[in-house]
Amino acid sequence: MNEMHQSVFDNLIGIVKALKSHPDTEFQRYFEDTVKYSDDGVMKTFFPPVLNMAKQNFSPNIAIDNFSVFLRKYAENNTVALEFQHAPAPEISVKYISYLVSTMTYHSFNQTIKLPSGTNGYNDLILKWFDDHGLKLGKYFIACYLCQKLSLSLVSNELNLLLGDIVKNTTTQAFTNGFMLEAFTSGTPLPVYALLDFTDFLDPTGKSGSEIIKAWQQNSYFQDLKDPRSHRWAATISGAFQEGSSNYDALFNPVLKLAQQQNSHVKTHFGAGTTTTTIYGEDLEKWIDSANGPSKYGLKSDKSAKNRSSSHASPHHGH
Repeated sequence: MNEMHQSVFDNLIGIVKALKSHPDTEFQRYFEDTVKYSDDGVMKTFFPPVLNMAKQNFSPNIAIDNFSVFLRKYAENNTVALEFQHAPAPEISVKYISYLVSTMTYHSFNQTIKLPSGTNGYNDLILKWFDDHGLKLGKYFIACYLCQKLSLSLVSNELNLLLGDIVKNTTTQAFTNGFMLEAFTSGTPLPVYALLDFTDFLDPTGKSGSEIIKAWQQNSYFQDLKDPRSHRWAATISGAFQEGSSNYDALFNPVLKLAQQQNSHVKTHFGAGTTTTTIYGEDLEKWIDSANGPSKYGLKSDKSAKNRSSSHASPHHGH
């Protein structure tokens, strides 16, 4: 093992050992990225300034600065991640924006959304999605976090070398005993979960992870862990985007801004003056009515927003 890879491996171990709690600040930002950039319709309608950033063909050598970019790059070589990128990720994007609209009384836009039966849209829509998909999302979150901390791009040969180093070094008895003792005396098994999930990220077949688990099973601390591959990293942020939170505001404000935009349409009636119709939030309305909008997940009501006002001007008769 050459020195450069040894240092990447050593850095990785240092970073996972330092995990005393979930890196929720980063994870909240990753979830925000997921909402903004996973669905093309949402991205183009509400978050257009970054459209080019998220759509570029990234050189694989660039550092990952955005969770959505990380997922796209990873999905190029991973069918499970590709499925996630194509289905659950756009789903939460549309559902979360629909939830935001359901809380927006401005020009009665909230009436356009039909929430699941029950009173709490956040629980029924967002927490339900986290229940269904949060385990997978969390694994991508911790992998992205570690890639960022290590300044790793997703260049396969680098990652393969690191994978080899992990399997070789972490399966020794000396490493196992020291690592487990340190993690468990510091009061949290998070370093153990992080290292396993990162190994599964590097080797999605799970073979490398299983090889490590086999070596670790000799350790009494490790034996106490019920299901070391099922840690839910995203669980601690699932409630952090409800109405009233700063995360909610950061995503709500661009939607409100779109609702406040005014477009005027003037219609001339031959010999009878003109009618000017002012529409508030026309682009928002178009998104609500689009095939890939709320209706895709059964969230569109049959009501319209009260976002139109008309004025009539009589023709000016000169003498």
